Amino acid sequence: TGQLQSSDPISLEQNLTKDEAQRYDRQLRVWGVKAQKRLRQAKVLLVGLTSTMAEIAKNLVLAGINHISLVDDVICNPSDVKQHLFLKPQHVGKNRAASCIEDLQELNSLVSIQHLTVPISSLDTSIIGSFDILCSSGVDRSM
Repeated sequence: TGQLQSSDPISLEQNLTKDEAQRYDRQLRVWGVKAQKRLRQAKVLLVGLTSTMAEIAKNLVLAGINHISLVDDVICNPSDVKQHLFLKPQHVGKNRAASCIEDLQELNSLVSIQHLTVPISSLDTSIIGSFDILCSSGVDRSM
């Protein structure tokens, strides 16, 4: 039916689990097993959980990235709720990054997602260096 089966050589040769082969079937056909394997090994740091960054987080989670860490100093306000994919009225007054984790995790349970509770201003090479990719949005560039 167009899905990779567990006996399919492409999934066995590249050590994809049956669940991964089924979940990522379409993208495996577009960019291949090698690219998917690289995605599932990558660690991403997302800084500043703006509405744009929420879309990036969603896409990375759905694509099957290995790990995402979220850092944001901003407390959710009512205007965030109106424009943000994952923020709801009950999140007002709470940290934006921490408030997004549950909904992101529901998109793909195979992805590790965490909220780093460090201030953005304290991010240094000892933290950033442990990630393969860094994306930031709405952050003062002078930091």
